[in-house]
Amino acid sequence: MQKIIYVPPGGSYDDAQTRVVLAAEDPYILSEIKGVGGVESSIISSDVLGKSGSVYQGFKKKPRVIGCTVYVHGSNRKDMYRKRCSLIGLLKPMNQPGTAYYQNDYISVRIPAVPQLPPDFVKRIKNYNQADLSLWCPDPNWLSVETKTQSVGAVDGVGFTLPFQFPISFAHMKNRITVNNFGTTTTPVVITITGPGKNPAVTNLTNGKKIALERKNLGADEQLIINTEKGNKSVQLRKNGSITDAFDYIDPASEFWELEVGKNEIVYSSDDNAAATRITVTYTERYEGV
Repeated sequence: MQKIIYVPPGGSYDDAQTRVVLAAEDPYILSEIKGVGGVESSIISSDVLGKSGSVYQGFKKKPRVIGCTVYVHGSNRKDMYRKRCSLIGLLKPMNQPGTAYYQNDYISVRIPAVPQLPPDFVKRIKNYNQADLSLWCPDPNWLSVETKTQSVGAVDGVGFTLPFQFPISFAHMKNRITVNNFGTTTTPVVITITGPGKNPAVTNLTNGKKIALERKNLGADEQLIINTEKGNKSVQLRKNGSITDAFDYIDPASEFWELEVGKNEIVYSSDDNAAATRITVTYTERYEGV
């Protein structure tokens, strides 16, 4: 079973009137789908004087293009043309991407998408009208449907300091968690640190990268939000309902880490006994293809 559900900007997944379902069922019968697996990459290389061949420097994945062949079915010819008109209206390009959801017998994922080829009707057989269409996806990675959040830091109002003082009651504190990234590629995170806290730091021990504040204290009414997504990195301070840029809070030696594939050991530390500090790590798993 394969299914594509496209929700245009302003539409809703739960509203049948503002989404398109392409599946093995009326009225838009999915006959063929391609472009959901791996995508082509452009190799980045350079030539070195006196060296045979080229030096490999990396790669860049191309945008994903999902191609579909569907049959529009109506109870009669008039109904077929009505449904055809509705499909064209829902699959028109707009100023921002919609969302394409893909399902098969194993997995459900989603991806931002823009209709590239509107339904191009090529032939009609009685009350069935065949159409080819395609969706252009700027980021080729599929995203898990659900966004996950895990907490690390003080629990039940009990704080901690480094170095630890024994005995430690681990039932009342959690400065380390294991985050499982079940995707097939690395994924960025959003780290939210809710004060109070003195120079808090969040480290991914799996890849050895740390994000730390530089000589900054968070008040009880302050919240720092760190986004590690490439091309969309940000650090924001939320206080009394207002949000301001806070890149200057971050230690220049920090690395905006992502979750590796598989298990990631995440640890939180601070310079004080911040009993009320709360840290959450939010992420959406990513897949090279499905």
